Amino acid sequence: MIRYTEKQKSEILYYICMNFGQIDEVYTINGFDDIELEMAVINPTEERDFYTVVTVGFGAHAMNVPDDVEGNEQLRRCELVITLPKDWMIDSMNRESYWPMGYMQDIVRMVINENSWIGPMHTVDFGEEVPDSNMRFSGVLIIPPNLLYSKIFIEDDFINQDLQDVNMYYVYPLYREELDLKVRLGGYALYERIIKLIDEAMPIDRNRISVGERYKKKHFKTSDEITSINYSGPNGCLVTDSIMVDGNKVGYCYREEPEEQEFWDSGWRFVSEKESREELNDKSKINICSLNEVVAIDEEVEILLDSPYQSVYQRDENGMFRSLEQKNENYNLRSVDKYQGDYEIVEDGMIHMDTVLCKHIDVPEINGLSHIATFIIWAMKNGLLSEKFMEENKEILQDVAKNGTKAPLREYLYSNFDAQLRDVFFSEKGLRFVGYYYNNDRFTTPYTRNIDEYAMKIFGEERYRSDEFKNEAYVFLEYDEEYYNGVEEYIDKTYNHWNENIYSRSLEPVMREEEIEKISGFLDGDEGYFWKMTDYLDALGRELVDTGVFTNEEIFSDLEYSLWLLFAVINMGVYDYMQWVRRVVAIAEPNAKGSGKWFYRYAVLLTNVGELEEALEYAKRGVKEEPEYPWGWLHLAKLQAHFGEKESALKSLEQGECLVEYDEAHEFRTLREDILKDATIEKMMFHLVSEEDDKNINSLKCAEDFAGNEAAKEQYEKTKYLTIDEEGMEERRYIFNDASLRTGDTFVCLTKILKETEKECYLYIRNVNPQYFSKMDKEVLQFLANIMEDSQWAIRTLSDGHRYYLEGIIINSWFRTGVVFRRDDGIEVMIELTEERQDFSEEIKLEEIDLRIAMKVREILEEKENIKQ
Repeated sequence: MIRYTEKQKSEILYYICMNFGQIDEVYTINGFDDIELEMAVINPTEERDFYTVVTVGFGAHAMNVPDDVEGNEQLRRCELVITLPKDWMIDSMNRESYWPMGYMQDIVRMVINENSWIGPMHTVDFGEEVPDSNMRFSGVLIIPPNLLYSKIFIEDDFINQDLQDVNMYYVYPLYREELDLKVRLGGYALYERIIKLIDEAMPIDRNRISVGERYKKKHFKTSDEITSINYSGPNGCLVTDSIMVDGNKVGYCYREEPEEQEFWDSGWRFVSEKESREELNDKSKINICSLNEVVAIDEEVEILLDSPYQSVYQRDENGMFRSLEQKNENYNLRSVDKYQGDYEIVEDGMIHMDTVLCKHIDVPEINGLSHIATFIIWAMKNGLLSEKFMEENKEILQDVAKNGTKAPLREYLYSNFDAQLRDVFFSEKGLRFVGYYYNNDRFTTPYTRNIDEYAMKIFGEERYRSDEFKNEAYVFLEYDEEYYNGVEEYIDKTYNHWNENIYSRSLEPVMREEEIEKISGFLDGDEGYFWKMTDYLDALGRELVDTGVFTNEEIFSDLEYSLWLLFAVINMGVYDYMQWVRRVVAIAEPNAKGSGKWFYRYAVLLTNVGELEEALEYAKRGVKEEPEYPWGWLHLAKLQAHFGEKESALKSLEQGECLVEYDEAHEFRTLREDILKDATIEKMMFHLVSEEDDKNINSLKCAEDFAGNEAAKEQYEKTKYLTIDEEGMEERRYIFNDASLRTGDTFVCLTKILKETEKECYLYIRNVNPQYFSKMDKEVLQFLANIMEDSQWAIRTLSDGHRYYLEGIIINSWFRTGVVFRRDDGIEVMIELTEERQDFSEEIKLEEIDLRIAMKVREILEEKENIKQ
């Protein structure tokens, strides 16, 4: 059975307490063989006058998130949250009261049984309305954690091999027509509409408006007529209106393998064969329904439901279903995505029209498109529309040019473009401005904010904020020339600033001559102020991103920028910084064609973090891209020699050496000596560019001699990350006896059960890889192992009457060390143990440790009190 460790569970419960309130009850859910599942209940308080129910244990299960999903590693674990009104009968086990908790259990069970996953903006269709006569909910939407609740980051991916991020997902009940809306417009469109309704942690509202009101249909069968069926798989399917609304029997059906994330989907698709081609292509005529509903209309379908994927059936003239070998492509039902065809939606105006409808606002729905039409008119006047868009829509644009806001542009957008503002409307420059003005990385786009500011100006702040407008004052504005002129002033002001200060800069490279001259000034001979370089590059990148000139991707994919960043971090030699740069500059590779320098520096970076096989591939690529770049051959020779390709290494060395003058060939000569002596990669990398400095550090015999030579010490530390010392690894494992070992790119962790507490204790070493750990100072490790073995450290009882249990020790490669204790009521305390290497030789008095713990606890409690106030 999968379950959290005690520490992990403690972390989850502590997070719940800190973010949702004091837990009043935790009860175990029976009926799960694969996972230990509990529910934590937080009762209503004055500040939060509703119940909050959170699953505890679901996050111990790693969901099967597809590899092609962005950020899949961070989406593998979650807990579920639902909020209930304060008058909810939370203790009742009858179906009308317990269904919210039942929904969450069904989601957990479905994910585990189907080996699937849930994530932001997913929906789950339960096939029937909840067993509460006052509610019509039929499914749920999974709300992203960044909206209502933050992601828990348990600082212990080292405690369990897979446990990293545990997301808190809000489970938001949906009406049937809202599930239908997802089929027609996609999950993001549903999410955008729901988000306009939700206040933070809003409890279930029995009477809330439906954002799918426009799509609400009267189904042929009522919920009372829908019964259970003999089928146990995913229950959702796609069905046409001809069946679900008109009540026609199924004439043709097929089962396709659904997309992995749509784990609700059985794969069944049903048509009556009475639909016209237009109806089959009209997304408003396609429904997500339960198989139970289809069987209620056509009971003969039930015997087909267990058929395998790729099954196809058609009803013959006698009413019998016959199996077909191939699917009829004319009956290809599809739900839609936010992005369709060759365009991207900049703004979905239907959201604003639906807001008018759903909130029962007494204005024309088309007012929701006024600001979009205004922006198109402005773009036309400023020459920012694409030639293709103007040619294909010249009649309406001629009408706009002649009659302004009196032309039916809003209606035209609704009829011809589904009320959407699309990227293909704009020229290249226009699209750049749209990207700035409609910057969707911000919670409120600048243009949306301008429209709200204009509405406040017209109505006055007091009236603007009143209940009269239901928080939607912008749709009450009259769409006329006065409206256009007022909004135009805001657009012009933003555009002029963008055009003069941002667009002109975006036409230039990230690193112009002046930036290159500035960063070159941090060089001094063979020495460099590399921290200043990285600080400068970071500040430059942030400024260009914050002002909207470039995106982060454009910054890091810039060849010159990535070259300087690689140069600086390689010379700094800070391991975790190198690992970060390794990831972010990888996107520059397509722009590095022909640049041997880029591939050389990237190969050196990979070598420095111990990725030697990958480094060899990049080194080979570098000399192919630019054979005239000598240093690429130099580094390739080192890697070839390391992998036993001695003859190839010497040839590469010769190839590179002939490209430099004799007085620049010092590194080639020393490398030849190393290769002929079968030197290790550590020895080959233990060199400096300056011949004099290199001879100086290589004259030292052993690591003990490096203490008085900073250059030698730094270079030696860098080489520890390259390869694993197998004997050294065994020796260091032996120090920790029966501790389990887990490693990653930037950490090593050892865990063991303390006999005094029977609890898990860890040693977490930051900013290192396994290679470094195999060479780490044994005296330091023995010192830390002794703490983990010492019964006096395992449990400390302080004057406050609380017991403090040793949870772990955290140390980095600079030997700064912290010790973590967990108080008996769940409070976690971390205190500093040492600041640097020499502190390990000093005796540590436990009385001092107790004092530090007490001071830290006092700080934590004071901070909690301040938060409450």
